[in-house]
Amino acid sequence: MAEYCISRLTAIGSKRQVHQFRLGQWEQSLKAKYGEPLEWPSGRFVCQFETSSPPLEQLKALSRLWPKITLLLDYEVEEKRIKGLAKAKDGTMESHQVSY
Repeated sequence: MAEYCISRLTAIGSKRQVHQFRLGQWEQSLKAKYGEPLEWPSGRFVCQFETSSPPLEQLKALSRLWPKITLLLDYEVEEKRIKGLAKAKDGTMESHQVSY
């Protein structure tokens, strides 16, 4: 069975910036498959998607392209029993991972 990672991305920023982000190429940048928007109130966009592994480096790179948006990523690799949380903004990232 191939490994896959289930992720939930939250983008937070100004209404205009988040709208542009939502319509942009974020899925390609993160190599996301099966993207499903969950909510997008003013100044916030939340979606769920799958990748072949946690897209941490891609998230960091994406944050450089959108320096005014805070990106939060909650991910899980069930097969390896790993959960993680990452926050990226303007090319810097903080992340935490636990095994269960």
